[in-house]
This record gives sequence, structure tokens and C-alpha cells, in this order.
Amino acid sequence: STCVDLMGEILSRDPKRRALFLYSDLESHLSAILKSESRRNLLKIHLEELRCLIGRCRPLSSLRLATLSDGELAAVHWLTYIYFFLEFCQTKDAKRIRSLNCETLLDHPEKTLAALFRHFRLKVEANEIKKLIKGPVFRRHAKDVTKEFNPADRREEIEDLRGVFSKEIGEGMALANMIMDGYPIPKTLPRELIK
Repeated sequence: STCVDLMGEILSRDPKRRALFLYSDLESHLSAILKSESRRNLLKIHLEELRCLIGRCRPLSSLRLATLSDGELAAVHWLTYIYFFLEFCQTKDAKRIRSLNCETLLDHPEKTLAALFRHFRLKVEANEIKKLIKGPVFRRHAKDVTKEFNPADRREEIEDLRGVFSKEIGEGMALANMIMDGYPIPKTLPRELIK
């Protein structure tokens, strides 16, 4: 979604609102984008929508997107979201947002969901959380509910993709590392849902 720059505005409208910034690590993001032509095309469309945000993002503003490879474009996509989140973390409303690496959710679903419900001030019993984890929400692909999902298969697929697209992933990682030299991103993002 392109609402990353609206976090402050959305949260400022109601002092009770809360938010979650769900993200993946850069290499997994690159693998997920590069794995199909349709995702690459969606990335390019999405980057057009993000163009003015990228221009407002100091570390990325001087990049000429038309000259970048797909791997580099996927890195710019990831960096845009991360930098806007980090910028938001400097505001007074930051106390109402939490970050969550999707791997944490997959590795520790019960603990993560309990923390997520607490963050959103929802009363959900432990047995309901267990039912949710055993149900279709955790057993189906989020983007294609007709397909079964499990974290082990996802990790295996990402490892396979890293091999198949190693050149492009390397290009994206190299660009990101070059940019992060001047504008570091912490290994663990601030405002963690689970510490």
C-alpha cells in the first residue's frame, strides 16, 4: 500500500488509534518481488505511485529510477517504506505504532498475536488465539487463499529464489548497502511489538 506517508495523519485524527508496521527483511522482500514477471510489473507501477515519496526521502531522492535494475528497484521500494517508518518514529505519535518482522509472526504466532491484540486493546482469550493459528488464516497464502501455506515451505522457497535470482538480489543488496552507509537502518526496527 502507498499509505506509509499517511501514518501520522491517520493516527493524529484519533488519539486512541494504533497501528502496526509489518515488514520483512530486505533479502526476503527482494526474493518475493523478483520471483515473477507479474510482481516485477506491479513493482514498477507501485514505484510510479511512490515517485513523489521517493523524492521526499533524502537518501533516495537523487536516484534515477529509469536506470535501475529490477533488483535495485525492489530495494528502493523496501527502503522507501523503511525510511518513512523511521521518520515517523521521531514524532509524538510514534508511541502508538509497533513494528513487526513477519518472520517473528511465523516463528512465534501465539506470542505475537497475543501482543498484537494487546497493542490494539482487543480482549482475545488464549484459546481463541490457538484456534486462529490452527485455522485457515495461518494455513493459506495471504495473496492466494486457494494455496496452502506453511512457514517451512515459505523459507525453502525464499532460499531457492535467492539462488535463482542471486545476481539481481545482489544488485539490490549492493544498492541498499551503499545507501545505508550514509543513512543506516537498524537491524531491528524501533517500536518492536515483541522484544
